[in-house]
Amino acid sequence: MVIYIIFPIKTPARWRDFNAEASLSTRFLVFIQKTDAPNNAFPSLHVGAATMIALHLAEMLQGEDPVWRMATFAFPALVAVSASMTKQHYVIDYPPAIALAWLSYYLAAVVVGV
Repeated sequence: MVIYIIFPIKTPARWRDFNAEASLSTRFLVFIQKTDAPNNAFPSLHVGAATMIALHLAEMLQGEDPVWRMATFAFPALVAVSASMTKQHYVIDYPPAIALAWLSYYLAAVVVGV
């Protein structure tokens, strides 16, 4: 991931400083944070991957009720809320992730010829 070398954006250490023994959910959050390095915040691949999934689902649902196609984009929105609430990302990490996902999706469609 070259972008994380070029832009090593870290979340503040204080975001990961809390009582880890307070509850089962905080213990689980500590486990997640140990597996996710703090210096890979920009762009959010959580939101980027969820956006790619939503784009593919929306394409698969062409011809269906437009409400279902739009509903697929609730997934990346909920992932963004989750990443913010667990202090994994800054909100500013999301627009570049969405743009990168869309660009990748578009370029793949051009290369594959879809």
